[in-house]
Amino acid sequence: MKGLILKDICNQLGQLKAFAMMLVIFIVCFANSAEGTLIIMCAVYATVMVISNLAMDESCQWEIFALTMPVTRRQLVLAKYIVAIFYALLGIVVGTAATLIIRLLGFGSGDAAFWELLQISVVGIVIAAIFISLLLPVDFKYGVQKGRLVLFGVAAFIGGGGVLLSGKEEMLNGFFSRFSGSSGGLFFGALALLLLLISFTISNRIMDKKEF
Repeated sequence: MKGLILKDICNQLGQLKAFAMMLVIFIVCFANSAEGTLIIMCAVYATVMVISNLAMDESCQWEIFALTMPVTRRQLVLAKYIVAIFYALLGIVVGTAATLIIRLLGFGSGDAAFWELLQISVVGIVIAAIFISLLLPVDFKYGVQKGRLVLFGVAAFIGGGGVLLSGKEEMLNGFFSRFSGSSGGLFFGALALLLLLISFTISNRIMDKKEF
C-alpha cells in the first residue's frame, strides 16, 4: 500500500512547477477577493492533480501490471483516494500559508481570525471531497477523458452557483451561522467523510467488475 501511494506522489513531483505557477496565478487573481477564496482554489486544484496520476496509469496500463503483484484491486482504489485526500490537505495548507503571507505583506481585503480560516479550510475539504467522490468512480469506470468532462461539469455547477448566490451574502451568512463553531466543523467533516465512503464503495464495486 505504501508503495502505491509513494508511486503516485513521486510521479507528481514533476508537476510541482505547474502547481507553483498556478499558485502565483491564484495569488494575483484572488489576493483582493473574499478571504478564503485562495484556500479553496488551492484545495480544488491540488485535488484534481490526482487525474494526472490516473492518466499516467492509464497510458502505461499500470493496473494490469500491478495486479500481477501481491496487490489487490481494493488496495489500488484505496491508494488513489488516500493520494487525492493528501493532495487536498496539501492544497489547503499551501493556500492558508499564502493567505497569511499576503496579509502580512499588506495585501488582501480580509482580516479573518485564524480560527475562521480553519473553518474555511473545512469548507474547502468538503468541496474537495465532492470532486474526489464524483471524479474517481467515473475515472475507474470510463477512463480519464470522460472523467475530465465530469470535472468541467462540477466546476461549471459550482461556478454557476456562485454567480447565482452573489449578492445574497445575508442569506448565506444566516445559513452558515447555524454551523459555526466546533459543531459546524464536525458536521462538515462528517459530510466529507460520508461522501468519500460512498464514493469509495462505488469505486470498489466498479473495480471488482472491471475486466483488463
